[in-house]
Amino acid sequence: MFLIEKKINNEEGAILTLVLVFSSVFMLIMAGLFGYILIQFRNSERLVAKEQSFHIAESGIEYYKWYLAHELEELSELEQAEFWANQESIGYPEPYIKNFYDQYGSVIGQFQIDIIPPLPGGNSVTIKSTGWTNEYSNMKRAVQVRRRKPSWGEYVILINHRANLPEGMTITGKAHSNEDLRVDGVIHNLATASETTHPDPITEEEIEPGVWTTKEPENVFLGGREDNVPIIDFNALLGKMDTMKNLTFGTNYYLPPPQKNCWPFSWFCLIEFWDPSGYIVELKNDSTVSIYKTEGLSFFGWLLPVFDDYDLLGNYAWPENRLIFSEATVWVKGNVGPNQITIATANLSGTDLPGVNNLSDIVIQDDIIYSDNEAVVGLIAQDNIMIDKYAGDPDLEVNAALVAKEGQVGREDFGNNLGNLTINGSIAANYLGEFGDEYCFWIWCWVAGFDNINLNYDNNLLYNPPPYFPTEENYKTDMWEEIE
Repeated sequence: MFLIEKKINNEEGAILTLVLVFSSVFMLIMAGLFGYILIQFRNSERLVAKEQSFHIAESGIEYYKWYLAHELEELSELEQAEFWANQESIGYPEPYIKNFYDQYGSVIGQFQIDIIPPLPGGNSVTIKSTGWTNEYSNMKRAVQVRRRKPSWGEYVILINHRANLPEGMTITGKAHSNEDLRVDGVIHNLATASETTHPDPITEEEIEPGVWTTKEPENVFLGGREDNVPIIDFNALLGKMDTMKNLTFGTNYYLPPPQKNCWPFSWFCLIEFWDPSGYIVELKNDSTVSIYKTEGLSFFGWLLPVFDDYDLLGNYAWPENRLIFSEATVWVKGNVGPNQITIATANLSGTDLPGVNNLSDIVIQDDIIYSDNEAVVGLIAQDNIMIDKYAGDPDLEVNAALVAKEGQVGREDFGNNLGNLTINGSIAANYLGEFGDEYCFWIWCWVAGFDNINLNYDNNLLYNPPPYFPTEENYKTDMWEEIE
């Protein structure tokens, strides 16, 4: 009997041991399973929070786009320049932090906005937005975009009226005419026109298309062509010129209009004496600018003013707002280092100027060379931008974006024959002038000007146009990236 009870007790102890062992194993498995489930749940929460942080960061970008559009909506050209200069925007110089709400009105996170404002006269602003949730504030994600006003610097040629790009001209870049565009040279980018017809060279009847050639089109339009595109308004320059004068007035970089004296009488001005007749601006690669005043006379009816002497006004540091404004004609030359500048001329005071009219010109006196990849030069003239008689012996290189509001970009017939003209930049003008051609008077004909013209687009102008260069009214996004 005792042996039977002992056997039963031993069996019960064995069963209990097995139960304890299997229970322990089960508990360990369940604990591991629950731990795994908890880890996966937390990882899921973190992934959700990370994705939420990304959307919060993008909301910050959208918020700043809305903010900037409303802040600049009613501001003039000058007021917009002052808005950036006075650091009135949120996000600069201090970060701007704002709560982010869910659909129920609860704060679930925040975004921080930091911006890189435009340089003086610049056209782009860089926006960085960093987002995070309140629950996982250490899991941040950041998005950066660049908002840019497309500028006239995107075109290698932009002409307000009918334009003819002659045979022998090679163009690398976009070309546009607000009327029709004839190309007999070679263009390696898109050619566009606002009109859909052009005059037939023989019958002068209006025929299609607006972008045309007398050559084989496949040998001319290597980048394609398109007509009926929107007109680019040249009147946008009016506000720019007022702004540029106001920003420089009272400084060494504002060049006032000249004083006029007459011979033989003030009421009968056969010969005009000017003090100064204009200015010479020499750009230097040591980040300085030398400005001279010119002295000379002109006779009634001359297209461009001339000078016979000049005096140094001063050698100045590169202007902080990257701008020189003159109310008289300016002769320009130089070698530019890691700097950007716009030289603009406009007779906004309405005084008498040398030359055929009272509009100011820019004359390219000699080479304009870039000695640094960051160099950018813009020349904006109220009337013409012309190449001086003595510029180019025999070749001339001009690195600049050129704008002639009322006149042309070209060269007069001085009777001398030159070599190669290379323009690395862009041309925008009311009319496209000539740089070299065959000229005739009665039975005499001669060839004058440059034999070859190479017009190359400067890719740097796409994202870094000259300061205060004409732009479209609204900002557009041209770069988006997620950053660490």
